[in-house]
Amino acid sequence: RPKQGFMPPVRKWVNKRLDDFFIPFLNESRTKERGYLNQPFIQQMIGEHKKGSIDYSYQIWSLVIFEQWGRTHADR
Repeated sequence: RPKQGFMPPVRKWVNKRLDDFFIPFLNESRTKERGYLNQPFIQQMIGEHKKGSIDYSYQIWSLVIFEQWGRTHADR
């Protein structure tokens, strides 16, 4: 049988840690000062996600990974 990948439980991770990690991380001043991300749209996206209107788990995850990459590599 060939190898198969697996999908990480991103939705579960984001929903479990949304208020205590993901939102504060995306709202940090250095994230805002970098200017790469559209903060008003991020706030709208998070609001819709919290209401359950739209599942933005993967987008929120991607934004955090992108910002972490910037802190690790672009800020050197």
